[in-house]
Amino acid sequence: MTNAPPADLEALSARWLTALDAVGATGDGGPLFAKLVDHYSELGRHYHDLVHVQACLNELEAVRAECTRAAEVELALFAHDVIYDTHARDNEEQSAVWATEALAALGADSAATQRVAAMIRATAHTTHEAQTDDERIVVDVDLSILGQPPEVYASFEAAIRAEYAWVPAAAFRAGRRAVLTHFLEQPAIYRQPSLRRRYETQARHNLSAAIAALAQA
Repeated sequence: MTNAPPADLEALSARWLTALDAVGATGDGGPLFAKLVDHYSELGRHYHDLVHVQACLNELEAVRAECTRAAEVELALFAHDVIYDTHARDNEEQSAVWATEALAALGADSAATQRVAAMIRATAHTTHEAQTDDERIVVDVDLSILGQPPEVYASFEAAIRAEYAWVPAAAFRAGRRAVLTHFLEQPAIYRQPSLRRRYETQARHNLSAAIAALAQA
């Protein structure tokens, strides 16, 4: 659904294992990475897949120096959409639970595990508010797609529609307008100043255009 290149599994695996080492994991993270890949490769994932994870990790590099605990931010980005069911309303919570159990099974530091789970929960944009710089970075990086060039953003919207193909057109348009309007009505879409400077203006343009297109459909 997008023109993005396929995810580089070798590079992603190396980053995953390095991040696990940084949080004190002593178990073999390879099998867990394979499970992660399986989740992100499920049928019906047109946007919330490993290409999205890789894009988030690439975006992170620009603000890595602003992270308090960069390895934990990486792990949160890896796992933030590991559970994704368009029929459910608690994907972020279930992804946080998955990450908590997975990191605990590998012997990761318990405080680090709790922080990773909190970052994942913060990506539930309408129900959770990011409390720390690392949480704000995870949320903003996840939303960086909103501030991409119009053609990239249009591909994103098409991919979201494909993920919700089971929803009737009128219901989808109404629900999507509500989601996009929620972001547009925020005083600032991006909470981290550097990401706000980079993406805020374009994101507002993209959202406004998408809302107008939905209203005319």
